[in-house]
Amino acid sequence: MTAQPQNFETLETRNARILSKFSIFDLVELSDEQIQRGEGTPSERFWSKVAITADDQRCWNWKKSGSKYGKVTYKQKQYLATHFVWFLTYGYFPSLWMLHSCDNPKCVNPNHLREGTPKDNVRDMAERN
Repeated sequence: MTAQPQNFETLETRNARILSKFSIFDLVELSDEQIQRGEGTPSERFWSKVAITADDQRCWNWKKSGSKYGKVTYKQKQYLATHFVWFLTYGYFPSLWMLHSCDNPKCVNPNHLREGTPKDNVRDMAERN
């Protein structure tokens, strides 16, 4: 058995860390009117637009209509929902593309996302075809 790198993290540990960053299951569902008025924290406004499942391995779909990729306005700047959830989870906005392991563009589950390049995205598509 090979030794794991010092920064190795199991999937269970990663999931627990991600979910501890925000109390997504305790959040109050904000109405569209409350969101429009800017009520709630940015995290609460974001998660009110996501269909979260109790199973953190399933897709958490962006439920607002519009393009296939959700969009969020934060501090008067627009972000893709996948980039914003990365920020909520890891504390920084990604500098690369957000790639989905689930191939579901509406999914914002951090467990399904990773940073990558356009070349990585093409390779993923070829491998999954």
